[in-house]
Amino acid sequence: MDRYLRKTDGGIPLPERLGFVARLMIAAPLPHSRPADIRFARTSGLQDLCLLAPQQIGLPYGRSPRLALAWMTTEAVRRKTRRIPLAPSFSGFARQIGITPSTGLRDQMLRLVHLSIVCPDPSASSSALPAAFRRGGVHLVERALLWWDPPCGDSGPFILFSQDFYDEIISRPVSIDLDVVRSLRSPLAIDVYLWLTYRSLRACRIGRSETIAWEALIRQLGGGDSEVRNLRFRFRKAIEDILRVCPELRLRSSPAGLVLLP
Repeated sequence: MDRYLRKTDGGIPLPERLGFVARLMIAAPLPHSRPADIRFARTSGLQDLCLLAPQQIGLPYGRSPRLALAWMTTEAVRRKTRRIPLAPSFSGFARQIGITPSTGLRDQMLRLVHLSIVCPDPSASSSALPAAFRRGGVHLVERALLWWDPPCGDSGPFILFSQDFYDEIISRPVSIDLDVVRSLRSPLAIDVYLWLTYRSLRACRIGRSETIAWEALIRQLGGGDSEVRNLRFRFRKAIEDILRVCPELRLRSSPAGLVLLP
């Protein structure tokens, strides 16, 4: 059992596979592929959210920023700090998050640290969402030093989460299995796994099954594809991939939508 545990800075043993994500990133997942615009809309329940990026940088997308954000969020929860040191070498950082070093990862990290999430109608924002939406939105990162070449100096590379996003992470983090996330190849499958983990816990709390309409899933997790039949096929493929590595999730598909069982 010891090989599955490690000591945190506070001396508390934690399962190595145990990770955490913020509810906000389940409500507003990143685009699956390169978006044409610097704005990307998501709808979570009755709440509209919008991902924003500077014009000259663009939005993060794909698998690598999802893995990076899951790892950094986990470190924030474990260390109880919003300043997250990164590995001193770029290849070391890639190993930390579970991927092969590439130029694309550098680009995605630059995009990720400039990401903001806003609510188009902050007056109608849900009490479950951060109060920062009423102050203009949530910026994920306040400050970052990412450039591994040339060396970053004595401090080394790091990211400093914004106080608003850190508070969102710490208030009610959603626990995940990092090995499951790293084993999934498609961004959609990662998003569906995170969403299923969160919603399955809700189904357990209320003690009954829940049916989520396909149209609602498209608005929250789709990649800009509005055709229900096509996305339903892709969802089923993603769920098959997830159940191979996470068979304890209980769900079934129906013509009306996806049924989550307690």
